Amino acid sequence: MNDEIIKEIGEDIELAKERLSSAKYNLGERALRVAVSDIYYTCFHSLRALLLTRGTRFQTHKGVLNGFNQYFIKEGLAPKDMGQFLNRLAKVRTEADYKYGKFETDDVLEFLDGAEKFEQFALDYLTQFTDWVMEYRPPEGFFRSFQERWDTTPVLQEHWIYDGAFHRRSPSEAGLPSQITVTIYGEGIIRCRYPKRSVLLALRESGKEEALDYFKATLIDIYDSINAPLPENWKDYVEVSVRTRFTVTNT
Repeated sequence: MNDEIIKEIGEDIELAKERLSSAKYNLGERALRVAVSDIYYTCFHSLRALLLTRGTRFQTHKGVLNGFNQYFIKEGLAPKDMGQFLNRLAKVRTEADYKYGKFETDDVLEFLDGAEKFEQFALDYLTQFTDWVMEYRPPEGFFRSFQERWDTTPVLQEHWIYDGAFHRRSPSEAGLPSQITVTIYGEGIIRCRYPKRSVLLALRESGKEEALDYFKATLIDIYDSINAPLPENWKDYVEVSVRTRFTVTNT
C-alpha cells in the first residue's frame, strides 16, 4: 500500500466527518434539504474509504453503492438493512439536490442517526487494516543480556513466550487494545505493532506520540527484566512507520 492511497483513504474519512458536522449544523438551522445532502455525502465518503480496502475504486455514485453491496453485503461483512438504508438515502439525496420538495425534521433526524452509525461502522472496519509499527534496534550487547536473563529467570519466561522469537501480547485487562504485540527477535530487534482507531488517526502526529508512549513503557519493562535502565537516547534507535494490509486497483 503506497502513501498516496493511505492519504486518499484518510481524506475520505476526514471529508465524511466534515459533512457530518455540516449536516448537524444545517439541521439546527432548519436547512433540511442541505442537511440531507450532507448526510448522504457523509456516507458516500465513508463508502469510498471502505471500498479501497477491498481493492476497488469506483467513480460514480451508483458504482459505490453497488460495490458496497457486492463486497460487503453479499460477503456478510455488513447487514442487509445497512445497504437498504444507503439506497433509500441515495434516492432522498437526489430529491433534495434536484427536486423541490418538503422534508420533515423527524425524517432527517432518522437519516442523520443512520449516517452516524454507518460512519462508526466504517471506522471500526478500517481499524483492522492499520498499525503503527515501531522497531527498536538497541545498542550492542542488549540482546545477549536479555537472553542470559531469559535462560535463568522463570518469572521472565512466564511473562514472555519464546517461539523463534520472544513475543508478548498485551493483556486486555490493562485497558489496551488486545491486538498490540511486542516481539524481540534473535538479532536484537524489538518490534511493536500498535493498531490505530482509523487510517486518519494513523496519519496524525498525535497518534504517533500515543504509540511511542506505549512503546516506551514496553521498552522500560524489557530493560527492567535485565536490571538495566532504558537509555535516555532510546528514540535514536527507533524507526516508526504506518503499515496497512490491502491493495487498490481502479474500477
